Amino acid sequence: GFVSFDQDRKVAFANPAFQRLTGLQLSEIIGLDEDAFAAHLNRQCGERNRFPHVAALRRSRQQAASADAADHHRRHLFELVTPTWRVLAVRIRLSEAATVSQILYFRDVTHETEVDRMKSEFLSTAAHELRTPMASIYGYTALLRLPEFSAEKRAEILTTISRQSERMFNITPLFQLNGSQILTLR
Repeated sequence: GFVSFDQDRKVAFANPAFQRLTGLQLSEIIGLDEDAFAAHLNRQCGERNRFPHVAALRRSRQQAASADAADHHRRHLFELVTPTWRVLAVRIRLSEAATVSQILYFRDVTHETEVDRMKSEFLSTAAHELRTPMASIYGYTALLRLPEFSAEKRAEILTTISRQSERMFNITPLFQLNGSQILTLR
């Protein structure tokens, strides 16, 4: 979705996609200045990740452009809690046209955000599941380097090492590296 602002930095137009994403009607936002627009949109946001003010987006864009920064097209994320929970990315494009001063582009990135959260959670769990048997293997291997153990104790330690190695062996086939994704379940 997108919203355009006139030369006085008042909302001049919002397309139907923006209206569907936010639940805001054209009649509610047409003519609002950028601060009133941000306040209106923030009423639909939770307390955590709010819509950044348009002036802040503009400053960020101008700084990136003047620094010839690689994140020239950096997006800013915010969360709507109404009409439905979703995460939106917003970018700004500045204009020197006679009727348009700036355009805000909105994109629903809820799915991407959830996938990233699930990956992080999965990797954290996987690291924990791998760390536990590795700690046993490491510890028992260090024990075997100590002076003499009875044959029975040595066999017990080797059994533990073998069991923990087998546990790791059974965990690792679940992971498969996949070109564009960090890790996926097989």
